[in-house]
Amino acid sequence: MQPTTLCLPLDCQYCYLPFRKIEQRMPIEVAQAVASSVNAWSCDDPRFEVVWHGGEPLSVGREYLGRLMAPFVGVKHTIQTNAVLLDDAWCEFLLARNVDVGGSRPSL
Repeated sequence: MQPTTLCLPLDCQYCYLPFRKIEQRMPIEVAQAVASSVNAWSCDDPRFEVVWHGGEPLSVGREYLGRLMAPFVGVKHTIQTNAVLLDDAWCEFLLARNVDVGGSRPSL
């Protein structure tokens, strides 16, 4: 799922997102709608995973990303990040939610 189109502070040349300099956030209602349909799947398959990627997911902030993740029950969350915004507070947030992290190599 793509929480935002925004990718800061980078502008990687390989990026496929045309609106990466504009902040368009996924509405909470979209996450709720997706969660309402996939939560049943996660009960049947504990390996069900929601991957947050595209733009820079961390650029929405911890509070907003937490609100996007909240409707999901029993799913494994993973974030694909360029890690530029990763700090101790983000590490605590991700650890508290048992979120797996994948890193992409930034390129300017």
